[in-house]
Amino acid sequence: MDVTNDVHSNSVLRGLNEQRGRAELTDVVLEVEGRSFPCHRAVLASCSPYFRTMFTSGYAEAKQERISIQDVSGVAMATILDYAYTGRLQTEPDQVQAVMSAARLLQVDFVGRKTAEYMKDRLDVSNCVDVLMYADMLGDCGLVEASKRYMASRSV
Repeated sequence: MDVTNDVHSNSVLRGLNEQRGRAELTDVVLEVEGRSFPCHRAVLASCSPYFRTMFTSGYAEAKQERISIQDVSGVAMATILDYAYTGRLQTEPDQVQAVMSAARLLQVDFVGRKTAEYMKDRLDVSNCVDVLMYADMLGDCGLVEASKRYMASRSV
């Protein structure tokens, strides 16, 4: 017999997310800007090379129950954790840059790509210089080039 349950993976992820909401069977708490995020190491490691390395190496964090995450906003962390546990990326427009920065730091590639695409798709006269400077700071060549192309197309 060879049978696949097409809803199994979604069901497992939904169950893990419900456990996270109740802080049930979680094995690490991420501390970000004074907020505590109970999580499962396995979920974090499965979607982030940053966390996989942290939890499988000789780093002190591999054994700690509470880990402080620097340079990430609480809102961005909540957004990334929601993505990790649901596969859905949802954020407010004014949080996209913070989420993109956090995704780059935490190596959550899908989130990083989608936030960059979102910013490319919404380039306009009022934001193109800011997006260019932000993209240059992050070293996001695709977003830098998109910003430059947009500005060049408007300077005619």
